[in-house]
Amino acid sequence: MNNMTVRKATESWVGQFNHVPGSVIEKLGEIDDSVILSNSDLFRLIASPTVDCLGCGLRYEGDLSLEELEQAHADGRGVACGHCSDNDGSCWTLGLPDTFPCGWSTLFAPKDSSDIDWLRDHAEEVAKLGFYVFDSEDFGVLLGIDAGGFDFYDAYWMPLYRLRGLRWHNTE
Repeated sequence: MNNMTVRKATESWVGQFNHVPGSVIEKLGEIDDSVILSNSDLFRLIASPTVDCLGCGLRYEGDLSLEELEQAHADGRGVACGHCSDNDGSCWTLGLPDTFPCGWSTLFAPKDSSDIDWLRDHAEEVAKLGFYVFDSEDFGVLLGIDAGGFDFYDAYWMPLYRLRGLRWHNTE
């Protein structure tokens, strides 16, 4: 019996994803922040590991998610931007990657419909692992990692495999 470690199982799972080059995304049209942040079916960010100020564009450095910031504002205890006077606590948005479409100019698209559905249903949880989660009419769900210089399997893919609840492995 072959031993399948979590890493090998993760590599096998992620190896089934399409790797979508940034140049393909750019050919979808004039993709900019306004398209990504809109409710366009063409291409939109549905979950992000970061939150940005709409007033000045700087990244929120606190521990609250976008949903928690919006709830705090609704409860009358909004968190204002510490960098500008344009945000009274009501102007937070999903943070965009520092470079678009993320890190190495590649997005990852699962082929399996059960993975696509699961990622849509769990986008916020996936974003907490550090992924940018995009949705596209043409490509389905796409995952972006805006980082580099370390092992992505240890930092991103293996935690996602575990979160997904996959059990392709028989040894740690």
